[in-house]
Amino acid sequence: MALSVTNQQIAAALQAAAPAAGGDASLQQAGDRFKAMMQNPRMAPPNRGDDMSNNVIAQMAASQDAEIQRSVNDVVALSSQANSMSVQEMTAAAMKATLELASTQLDMEAKMGVVNSSKSSVETLMKNQ
Repeated sequence: MALSVTNQQIAAALQAAAPAAGGDASLQQAGDRFKAMMQNPRMAPPNRGDDMSNNVIAQMAASQDAEIQRSVNDVVALSSQANSMSVQEMTAAAMKATLELASTQLDMEAKMGVVNSSKSSVETLMKNQ
């Protein structure tokens, strides 16, 4: 069975399905905003040069790496100087190194908590779109 549909019938069906002019103002506003965004020139691509001085994430990673490396260097220095230290000096140096390592770990955990919560927020936002 073949149906014969004319262009006039298609046009009439589209007219009947389309909302009346001014019927949905929010839909019209959304369309106007989309049209305005499409008329604006595109943004320039990001500069991906080798200069990381402006990259906040790279600066934070370098800072964290330096902090961890300093803690490791202090522990290595403590172990190399242990033979020449008295018991009190060794205890004080070990406590200082432990405090420094704990402080570095706490700082790292706090930063990871912020990163994970930001990631979770973005994931939720993308799911809701």
